[in-house]
Amino acid sequence: MAFSWFRAMKGLIVREPWISLILTGQKTMEMRKTRTKNIGRIALLNRGYIWGYATLYRCEGPLSKEELLQRAGEHCIASERITSPDFQYKFGWMLNQVEKLPNPEKYNHPRGAQSWVNLS
Repeated sequence: MAFSWFRAMKGLIVREPWISLILTGQKTMEMRKTRTKNIGRIALLNRGYIWGYATLYRCEGPLSKEELLQRAGEHCIASERITSPDFQYKFGWMLNQVEKLPNPEKYNHPRGAQSWVNLS
């Protein structure tokens, strides 16, 4: 079932290579520094385009370094990065029901937006 951007109230900005890994189903946990209460269907954004949609169904954490190392297959972050002293990403935003758009849709990116964008 296709979802149009009108159904996604929020868009999450995700950088490469992470957005590609999410869209191909290899990454199911997006790591962030803070919790989120934005649970539900979201758009996946990068460089001014909506690349797809996902359901953010749970926020886990804070996760210990040991937990992060055990769950590397979900977040795809290298162990060297996780064990570095400056690693600050402790919250896993769990994603499923990913839909990659065949043709990315342009959206109007508001000035200063760094994580979330209101799309409607």
